[in-house]
Amino acid sequence: MEAASFFLAFLRGKRYSVQQEIAPKKKNMQQITILIHCADQKGIIAAVTDFILRVEGNITYIDQHVDREQDVFFMRLECELTNKNSNVTAIKNVFEQSIAADFDMKWEIHTMEQKPKMALFVFNILLSILIISEF
Repeated sequence: MEAASFFLAFLRGKRYSVQQEIAPKKKNMQQITILIHCADQKGIIAAVTDFILRVEGNITYIDQHVDREQDVFFMRLECELTNKNSNVTAIKNVFEQSIAADFDMKWEIHTMEQKPKMALFVFNILLSILIISEF
């Protein structure tokens, strides 16, 4: 990807990688997204990424943040399940009984077919500010 394309993608808030440009999309792989939040504590990232390895997943995106004021850990992880016989329901059950229970997590696992619904409230606030500032 040339620098200008990367910069434009960055400004638009899109995630791009060199791998996306040169590697064809692997077919027949289930893709899941894991959303997590819990009290910040040692070992969360290691436990979750090790879990993905054990279920034969390949992490394609991971992002985490700690709200220091509230001491809350947030994570978003996207991965491809490389074993085409992977059972997402079974993965959810094992995750709940092991990782989620160990860290007292609030969590969701979505397949790409079940993308979570999202609302963008920031746009409405910015629009309101722009309208008010014009008067």
